[in-house]
Amino acid sequence: MAYPYTDLGSVLLNVEFQLEVSPFFAPLSAIIEAYRLANPDFMIFPLPPTAINETLKRLTGCVVATGTDLNCYPTGLNTAILFDVDGNPVT
Repeated sequence: MAYPYTDLGSVLLNVEFQLEVSPFFAPLSAIIEAYRLANPDFMIFPLPPTAINETLKRLTGCVVATGTDLNCYPTGLNTAILFDVDGNPVT
């Protein structure tokens, strides 16, 4: 499940969520989880709007880089496919 970007902990939870897609990245996800749990005071550091916007810009680049036809961009002049935080299509 994806989490709203509010603090450093939510950023790491979202990175873990993305890494869980592939079994090859499971060890990295476990390392990030251990780091997050070992540093609870650091994880509640709030993200300022500028950092959230920069995160969105980079995530948008990552979506484009997937090269699939499943993304949050227009698929034509009048249509688009949108997804919620769980990756389910919004209808």
